[in-house]
Amino acid sequence: MPPSGQTPDTKTYLKKTKQFIYKAIHSSQKIGEYWTNIPTYEQRAKCAHCNANEESMEHIMIDCPNNANSTIWSLAKRTWPLKYGAWPRVGIGTILGCGSLNLKQEHQNNELENNQTNKPMKGASRLLKILISESAQLIWAMRPSENPLRRGTTRTGVISFFFSPMQKIRDKHTTSVTTTYIA
Repeated sequence: MPPSGQTPDTKTYLKKTKQFIYKAIHSSQKIGEYWTNIPTYEQRAKCAHCNANEESMEHIMIDCPNNANSTIWSLAKRTWPLKYGAWPRVGIGTILGCGSLNLKQEHQNNELENNQTNKPMKGASRLLKILISESAQLIWAMRPSENPLRRGTTRTGVISFFFSPMQKIRDKHTTSVTTTYIA
């Protein structure tokens, strides 16, 4: 999650998301190669969605053409406020290293005066970490082998499941707080 020597930001990640990222980094989920040497369970090494020969975390998160990953990533991209810059290209390294993501403000002329560093954008960095980590955890949770109750989930169900809480997060980061007094 965070670079070594730092403590995890407990406000950024839910416990289930921290556990998922930890297990993904350490390859401890029971997918793909895990099943190949267990008699009568070899078929579990294949992707349940597209029947790819060997399921991997990268395949589940990015490559599988038949699961909810493309819908979830497009919703995350749509949720990302463009005022913070373009949505990054998400790969397995971005997902596993999302705890180390830090965005910095760019100067208009791209020149730094007096050896100043670019200002960190803490709110935008936190939002990006949340969007990437929660999207990845949702893709994992939507897998049929992980949750048999979600086998019949439609695109509309994924959108409503994802978009409602993510829209609240986006609104929190993009609108200013105003107080209205009623006289």
